[in-house]
Amino acid sequence: LNAELGFRATHYGNQRADQSLVSGTLTRGVTSFNMEWRPPALARSFSGGGWLSQSAIRHVIEPALRFNLTSGAGNFRDILVFDEQDLVTNTRELEYSLTNRILATRAGGADELLSLEVKQQYYFKSDFGGALAAGRRNVFLSPLSLTGSAFLDRPRRFSPVVSYLRFRPAAHMELEVREDYDPELHRFSHGGLVGSLRYGEDFVSVSHSFVNSSPALASPANQVGFSLGHGNLTRVGWNAVMAGAY
Repeated sequence: LNAELGFRATHYGNQRADQSLVSGTLTRGVTSFNMEWRPPALARSFSGGGWLSQSAIRHVIEPALRFNLTSGAGNFRDILVFDEQDLVTNTRELEYSLTNRILATRAGGADELLSLEVKQQYYFKSDFGGALAAGRRNVFLSPLSLTGSAFLDRPRRFSPVVSYLRFRPAAHMELEVREDYDPELHRFSHGGLVGSLRYGEDFVSVSHSFVNSSPALASPANQVGFSLGHGNLTRVGWNAVMAGAY
């Protein structure tokens, strides 16, 4: 059980008014309290994982619960945005998550073979202390810690259910699938899949992503991409990559 109490004061030499820059100082003091509870993980070992792994595997279940209370973050629409701290709003929220991991014994020790993380946030203040403007795209700090996809265009109690599936059957193969299910829209609003394969200095990857949220947040999108190349970012000498998208 970890608790954290903090205070941040920020002084602005200018401020916003109707999306324009106007002169006039603005000072904001924000108090935040966070508490995170991570119960003991449940784990069980197996002699083998069938088609997943011929060696011994270990299944680990990790629940987590986090409470966040932020106050003093008024005048949100007047704040100039320089970094993520300027996106802080008044909020009282609860985030809960459950992670399943499959660890396999490989050369050099244990390695994560498969993981599935599912998490969601509940907002006691559905309008984020008056910072939320209905009918338009809102980006705040605490929802960004959950997912990089905007979903706030109206007051709401529950965030989308965010899931991450990562599969690494071998050191040179990796697959990641992410899905955001919006309980208010009753559909998957964002998602993506990335698969990569590397042999020595040669690599290839394919991806698919889609956006199916509210028109006030983002235009619908559906895209398939690929890349293939030779080398890496830290390799001395010539490196090459070719990428495309449809």
